[in-house]
Amino acid sequence: MASLGLRFRARALPPGQVVIDTGGARVTAGELADLAASAPPGCGPQDIVTLAPAHVGDLARLVALLDGKVAALRFLPADLAAQATHALAAPPALVYPYEGAAVATRWDLATSGSTGAPKFFAHAFASLARSVPTPRDRAPSDPAQRGSAPVWGMLYDPCRFAGLQVLLHALLGGSRLVAPAADLPFAQRIAALAAGGVTHLSATPSLWRRVLMAPAARDLALRQVTLGGETADQPLLDRLARQFPAARISHHYASTEAGTGFSVHDGIAGFPQEWLDRAPHALALRIRDDMLWIRPDPQTLRAGREALFDADGFLCTQDRVELAQGRVRFLGRAGNVINVGGAKVHPERVEAVLKQHPAVLDCQVVPRPSAMLGALIAARVVLDPGDAANGAPPADTIAALKRWCREHLPREARPATIEIAPELALTRAGKVARVPA
Repeated sequence: MASLGLRFRARALPPGQVVIDTGGARVTAGELADLAASAPPGCGPQDIVTLAPAHVGDLARLVALLDGKVAALRFLPADLAAQATHALAAPPALVYPYEGAAVATRWDLATSGSTGAPKFFAHAFASLARSVPTPRDRAPSDPAQRGSAPVWGMLYDPCRFAGLQVLLHALLGGSRLVAPAADLPFAQRIAALAAGGVTHLSATPSLWRRVLMAPAARDLALRQVTLGGETADQPLLDRLARQFPAARISHHYASTEAGTGFSVHDGIAGFPQEWLDRAPHALALRIRDDMLWIRPDPQTLRAGREALFDADGFLCTQDRVELAQGRVRFLGRAGNVINVGGAKVHPERVEAVLKQHPAVLDCQVVPRPSAMLGALIAARVVLDPGDAANGAPPADTIAALKRWCREHLPREARPATIEIAPELALTRAGKVARVPA
């Protein structure tokens, strides 16, 4: 029976090797191996245990102790932890070794709540760890795998799907995880990642744009740049390739509902159209009513979400897509559509056009109430500090952006207002916050 503890112990790392460095505390391989071999006090194979750790180090300790020994682990992200009345924040004192049989522990993960109240979906460790390469899988020809073992950096909440993916990659396939405190200013977190020698970093596109603006970004010697959680547009992929020329750029598609999906490594937005006939791994992909549907790998649990799957085992991702030049390109989330006088506008498409302007690093498109049309398009933009034109007066820049939109967007999708902002509001999951103007 696969579990995090068994997989980790099989690596046989030196007991004193630091595997997690949070800046204020360190976790060694010996600690996790001892926890994996210990019995969790007061917990048994029928119990569901809620986890609300203060930092990723305690999360790793708790999972090493409990996975394979209890019925389920429920992971509470920081924004939900305050609601917990009975949750473990750190492992209890250990008394004796574990002598029971291994059980298949269910991992319950919360959605981001970006399209409604957060929900919990069940996953199996084997499915979550499917995409994690082991040290023996490292290919010298792959830039992400060259040199010493990967040092991963953590920018996500470790109790969310994306954060757990980073933790699993670090513990099962890397040498160390560097996880600066989440309450540090963002620029200081990037500086800590650079000082910690991070070579592999995963973040949402919105977070990556903040990384590019941080002074310490130039000190990151990355071999792997992973994007996920939002649509990765071509201007951002190109900027990352220029900033980190030694890195492999990957856009990872996954969700809490569907589990681990697929990764695109060719540096082009979207994914190859041929994957609709033969998808990577054990997945299957199809387009129906302009929506992407995915059939997850067989190890993905469906308990509690059977209604989300059709008769053929496909789940609607709620992502609208289109076919263009041999690629499947993402248009945006179905729930984000803005109704402008009866015309449906994808805010992500408007954002993609604005991001193609050389003066724009990031932008956010939201609805603005209109008595006549129901809603109008409002845009907030973050200017690229490296663009020479950004010394122009704000009014001139806004006028230039409006001309750009008139040239590249239909009338209903053109922003009625454009505001220049120093940064954009993000959700706790690192995604752009779509709060109406």
